[in-house]
Amino acid sequence: VAATSVRVLSDTALLAITPQLAAGVAVDVEIVSGSTSMLLEDAYTPLEPPTDPAHDTDGDTLPDEWEARFGLDPLSAADAAEDNDNDGRSNLAEFAEGTHPRRAWTRAFAEGVVTDTFRTTVSVFNPRLERASVVVHYYVDGAPPVRDELEIAPGASVQHDLSTRPNLPKGAFAIGLESNVDLVATSLTTWDADAYGAGAESAIEPAATWYLAEGATHGPFDLFYLVANPNPFAVDLDVTFLRPSPAPPLVRRYTVAAPGRTPLWVDVLEPDLASTDVSAIVRAVGGHPVVVERAMYAHDGSGRWGAAGHRAAGVARPSAVWHLAEGHVGGIFDTYLLIANPNAAPAEVTVEAVGEYGVVHAGNHTVAPGSRLTLFAGDMPVPLGATAFTVRTDHETPVVVERAMWWRSASRGPWIESHASSGEAESGRQWGVTDIRLGGARNESQYLLVKNVAETPTSLDVTLTLDDGTTVTRSFVVAGHGRLTVDLRFSFPEAMGRVASAVAEASDHVVVEVSRYWDAVGTRWGAGTNVKATLLDLVR
Repeated sequence: VAATSVRVLSDTALLAITPQLAAGVAVDVEIVSGSTSMLLEDAYTPLEPPTDPAHDTDGDTLPDEWEARFGLDPLSAADAAEDNDNDGRSNLAEFAEGTHPRRAWTRAFAEGVVTDTFRTTVSVFNPRLERASVVVHYYVDGAPPVRDELEIAPGASVQHDLSTRPNLPKGAFAIGLESNVDLVATSLTTWDADAYGAGAESAIEPAATWYLAEGATHGPFDLFYLVANPNPFAVDLDVTFLRPSPAPPLVRRYTVAAPGRTPLWVDVLEPDLASTDVSAIVRAVGGHPVVVERAMYAHDGSGRWGAAGHRAAGVARPSAVWHLAEGHVGGIFDTYLLIANPNAAPAEVTVEAVGEYGVVHAGNHTVAPGSRLTLFAGDMPVPLGATAFTVRTDHETPVVVERAMWWRSASRGPWIESHASSGEAESGRQWGVTDIRLGGARNESQYLLVKNVAETPTSLDVTLTLDDGTTVTRSFVVAGHGRLTVDLRFSFPEAMGRVASAVAEASDHVVVEVSRYWDAVGTRWGAGTNVKATLLDLVR
């Protein structure tokens, strides 16, 4: 039986976590390091596990079960005073506060809601070779945090339907994640029993400053900024609203509760924001880390609240280059690029469209200082069809870029749904994806959108791990400076009706997004979402 986790405690001691073995029967222990192994015969005799979950063999106030779960030594009292993750708190303090004693990865979602109408699911995939111990915090305004503790084996994933979570009050909340290893995590929020509306996002690392390029309050739109505060104290936010030129920026201060989630309904904050396109810069006073997302809804007059809408996280810094793997020109889709210039000088922006046809120059634009520019892809001189985008500017005036896609049930008619994501400033060779669902009651489809940032073709291996642990790999080629769409239903028929996660590994640098569609209210692709895949180059 292979150990699920091994930790080096010292030059002479290892801590190995294994599945429960038969008590009273001596077992051999084999230690393998690369091509070298050592066999210790009858080295260990398992004991009956304690029935008391608070059992504490070493008397350090840390229960054995808790120490084993988080990779500490249940036979050493000294580790109670240690600070394994160097966060200024001892392991004993972490136990008392319900936090992770060996935290190496922290992420959060600002959006989470469970009511009779709304449902939120969190999916977590462990792409590492080490077992993951995960602490999940739910920050509910006006209530003590609720938490879960999860264990995820190497290569495994979990889907956590929060509507079934006991002791989690109905309403809105933020979600925090802590783990000893880097993970891939996404959340999906749907509304109505038919799930005709949805928003999804990949987990993001808290930061003190956030930039949001997309946003509109005019016509049918409602715009919300969602702020998660994981700190044990209230945090003041300075929000700079960037509107189309020549309107000047507006700066306002707001306070977010501790810990909790605060929504800012931009349409009603003040008259100057009631009917406009708008981007924003959100700065936490004092440099305290928070998480900021945006939710935007369009109402179609049918009586269905949020008939179309999308959700996306902010980005922590501007960039001179942004890659957008998803996009479509023509047909049922309307694609927009939203560009925010937070600088005091104009930004000269070049837009390139990338598809199977290669790279097409799509236009040069000037974005005024402290303003927001909206570009409609249908007005660009590019071929119809699936299209990725690159947005470049000079290094003196980095900008923030998002893409929003709205679609109809036919080539004419109102929008029935949308999704949006910020651009990706980094490229890499290995990307992680979770919560892949194909077929089923909602006839779901998912697509990997892959943008090759290199001049030469790159090979791409996509490995799906199914819910029974089996893996399936398919290989593809992405043209130099090209865009590839991987239809997961077509390429992985083994995954139909299953839940899966995936790793996409390329021979050169690419950017990967995931778009997901399902049938709702009797309409093909009546709902859908998009998230950026998680860069794994530094994870494994």
